[in-house]
Formats: sequence, structure tokens, C-alpha cells
Amino acid sequence: MIKSFKPEVWLVAAIVVLTLYRLIVAWQLRLGLYVDEAQYWSWAQHLDWGYYSKPPMVAWAIWLSTALFGDSELGVRAWALLLHPLTALLLFLATRRLVDSYIALVAALLYLTMPAVSLYSLVATTDTLLLFFWSGALWAFVASLQERKVVWWVVVGIFGGLGLLSKPTMILFALVALLFLGFSATYRGLLLTRGPWIAVGVALLGYLPNLWWNINHDFVTYRHVGEISQLDQELFHLGKAAEFLAAQFVVFGPLSFALLLYLTFKQELWHEELPWRLLLVATWSFLGVIFAQALLSRAFANWALPSYVAASILLAGWLMRTGLRRLLVATMALNLVMMVVVYHHQTILELAGIKMSAKIDPAKRNKGWDQLAHQVMRELTKRPGWVVASDDRTVIAQLSYYARPIEPYAWNPGHLVRNHYELTTDLNRHIGGNLLLITKSATSADLATYAERVEELDDLVVMIYPDYGLHYKIFVLYGFKGY
Repeated sequence: MIKSFKPEVWLVAAIVVLTLYRLIVAWQLRLGLYVDEAQYWSWAQHLDWGYYSKPPMVAWAIWLSTALFGDSELGVRAWALLLHPLTALLLFLATRRLVDSYIALVAALLYLTMPAVSLYSLVATTDTLLLFFWSGALWAFVASLQERKVVWWVVVGIFGGLGLLSKPTMILFALVALLFLGFSATYRGLLLTRGPWIAVGVALLGYLPNLWWNINHDFVTYRHVGEISQLDQELFHLGKAAEFLAAQFVVFGPLSFALLLYLTFKQELWHEELPWRLLLVATWSFLGVIFAQALLSRAFANWALPSYVAASILLAGWLMRTGLRRLLVATMALNLVMMVVVYHHQTILELAGIKMSAKIDPAKRNKGWDQLAHQVMRELTKRPGWVVASDDRTVIAQLSYYARPIEPYAWNPGHLVRNHYELTTDLNRHIGGNLLLITKSATSADLATYAERVEELDDLVVMIYPDYGLHYKIFVLYGFKGY
């Protein structure tokens, strides 16, 4: 290597270039918020230690991001654009400890060009936070193994606790650590020292506020996690498991995931505890749990993302050590091509003479909500002081953002708790008042018992494409009687 070559400098340069490019793409796309992003934004207006479906970290991140950059869609997502580069830096630090700075540079670049990271740099999602804290925990864990200092175990616990406040699956980092230490002749003795248990204690202490919130809200987040896992339904789905596995070629990258599968069966890598066995355990203990989830019931492709922190290091180390530089370049190049296709698919289709339609637009569900909100606001200007309600979580979340400062209520005659808005809003506070109700399925007859008089207005319609659009009924309820 050339002595003047400094991996740290090259990494920072790559981060700056890639982040600026993604910032320009986000500015040009001006993509509307997806329902979950709009919901997270509404959470950020009422900071708490927990929410219906997630721990609080995503709301805190959006609160900070919008305080710094404003409430535009870009402001809501800016923290994600900035956090992935910081995750790459943590991954660089972990790899430098495990191997060297040159492989650390390659690992960080593999992470930054991962197709899932390219997508998640432009959206607000809890996975971005989980990846950051997971990478930090891995870095501190490696330092703990090498230096045997309690302070590093404390750092592991801090990252673990913050990760638990981001997404419950951070708990699987404990499985990674336990499996590696338990099956390592060199490091097994650490389980009998105070360090690992201090890490566990610090992590649990950091997570306590969210646990307390759940205790006071009937463990609603845990129940939601159980519901989306669908483990209470028919078990064993080979087809879904195969779909999940196939999707990982898109999440990590086609060549990246193929090479990862190949490396998993190289027995010599399992024999060397650091770095290879640690990286294989960190990859497959998490990925194996999520694959089992997919086999038993269902698992979304993005659930496996933390696996690819260690996998990026594993892949970079093996490709560099074996001198397969061309394969490394091909892997990154293919990932970059996928990034460009995702970012500029509409331009590419137009150049190919293909007109955009609902069938080929992956972002169609993000579109049209600002226009729908404008129609709702127009009706509200005729009826100042009225309350807006809906039986659709998507409508409530999107109107919360695009019709602000109005805060819609959940229409919930059954007193169910199926989403954040049914948990936190209660229309019975407005008995005797007048409502605008937005719905897809309700009829005047359905609503007659809940108001003194019901009137149906012209439908709310926003056509995105000739074959796709937003279409909702809107009712006026005079003299709401309560449920």
C-alpha cells in the first residue's frame, strides 16, 4: 500500500460525496411521507417514553431533526441521511480493531453501498437507529474482548440500552455475545467476570423507562410485536421462508449475499475465533432467528438488517485477504447500480419510453396526501372549530402531518386498540360537538345512531394515475352523541 494512503481520509471523502449525492436526490424527489413516517412525526409532537408499536427513539430523532431542519419531508428524514455515515464510522472502528484500517475502509464502503442502506438513507425508519446502535455495540464488544476493561462493557451496555429504545430486536445482540463467548475457548472465561453482566445491567437500566411505559399501557408494544409476528397462527411456511431468503439478495446486494452464503460453509473461517468466528456468529445468530421467524410465520426482509453489519466486515476481510479485488469492485459496482436505479427509476423509465403507472411505481402510496389534506382543510374552513376523525390509521397519520396543526381523532365505536391513535385519542371528549368523518367503508346508516344528523359530502378524490388514487367518503356529523 502507498504510505500516503490514509483509509480514514478516503472514508470521510466517500461519506461526504455519497451523502451530498443522496441529499440532492432527496431534494429532487420531494417524496411525500409514507404512513409510518407521518405517524412517527405525529409521535414527535408528543414526546413520551413509548408508543403503540415502537419504543420512543424514532420520535426523539424526528423531534431533533425537525427542530434543526424544519418540518418539511426532508427535515423529517434528515437524521437518517446523517446517521448512516455515522454507522459506517462505527463499523470502520470495529473493523480496524479486528483486522486493519484498509479492510475497515472496504467494510464501511460495503455498508454504505448496501441496497437497503441506499433506500433507508432517504426515509425515516427505526431500522436506521437499530443499525447505528448495533454497530456501536459491536465495536465496544470487540474492544471489551481485546482490552478486558470494564469501561468497554459499560459502553456495550449504553449502546444496547439505546438500541432497545429504538427497536426490540436489539435484544438479540445478547444472543450474539452469549453464543460467541460460550463457544470460545479463549473468551469463555469472561462469562464468569463482572464485565458482561455490567453490560446487561446498563442496557436494562437504559431500557427501564420504556418498560415502565408499557407496564402502564397494558404492555401494548409487546402485544403489537406478538400480533405482527403471527406466531399464534398456522406454523411452518416454506414458501414465505424462501421469499424471505430471496429478498436478502436485494437487501444486502446480489453478489454480497451470494458470497456470504459461500463463506458460511468455509470451515477454516469458523476455526479462527477473531475475527472470523465472531463475525459469522454475529451474522448468522441474528439472521438465523429471523429466518426461523419467516419459516414459522412471517418475517419482513428488512428485519434481518443488523446481520449485515458483521457480514460487511466478514466479506470485506475475506475479499481483501484473498486478493479478489475484482470481485470486490464488481460487488460494490452492482450495489451502486441498484442505488442509481432506485433513485432515478422514473427518469430511466422515461428515457426507455415507459410511462409511469401504479403497477411500476413503488412510491405510489406516498403520493397525493398533501392534496387530500387540502380538500379536508377546505371543508374545515367552512366549519371552524370542528373535529376531524377517521377509522383509517393511514388517513389520521397523513392528515396529522399534511393538515397540521389539526390533530385528527380515531373513529373507534368498538373501543379497540389496534394503533397509536386508538390508544391516545377519545372522541367521547367531544360529545355534543360536530365532526367531519373520513372513511372508506362506513355509510350514513352506520353512523346515524352516533349523531343527531348525518350528511354525506362529495367524496375526497385524488387521482395519482388513471388506475390508482386516493378515494374516501366524508361525512358531517351534527351533534355527536358518543359511542
